[in-house]
Amino acid sequence: MQCIYPLFPLVFFVVLLASCHLRDYYALSPLGDDHYLRMVVETPAGDCTLYQYDIFDRKFIPRMPIAHGLPANWNLGFVPSGKPDAKVPRLSEVLLISPRKCQGTLIKVVPVALLYFTTDSSKALLVAIPADPSERYEATEEEELLSLKSPEIFSRVEEKIAQQIFQAPSGELSWTDQTGAWRYIIHRMNNL
Repeated sequence: MQCIYPLFPLVFFVVLLASCHLRDYYALSPLGDDHYLRMVVETPAGDCTLYQYDIFDRKFIPRMPIAHGLPANWNLGFVPSGKPDAKVPRLSEVLLISPRKCQGTLIKVVPVALLYFTTDSSKALLVAIPADPSERYEATEEEELLSLKSPEIFSRVEEKIAQQIFQAPSGELSWTDQTGAWRYIIHRMNNL
């Protein structure tokens, strides 16, 4: 009987580990009760590898190397559709301008601008900032302020993200403001 007692912590640990399950990010609602848009971070700022959340394995899978890595204040991720069985369980890809966030972080965001990858507006990149003002960089709340503070940011997003990572043709790229970004998100939510 005394030989069994040392095994209890090991058995307890194995049962605890087996009971843990991986999070299904695609099942999360795109909007919280506070009406902020939600984003899941896949590739933290500064990383040299693009990751993508795999719906079947429920984990982040490395997809491709990123030449020279992401800038230190650009996190990549997605807005979940809230419908994991949908044909496209992501509402949008997101570039979050903020300090580095850990992979798997669920964060409330505010859209600033939207970059369309195609002329038919079917694929786009949402440029967003954290909803919490204490996590934002100065002068990033609106597209106009962002372009005044960092005029090169839009061309860098086109080059680094749209063309290098998503292989979007440069001739089909177009930008819209915060209002256009919200229209895109609402349209996607209503048409899944």
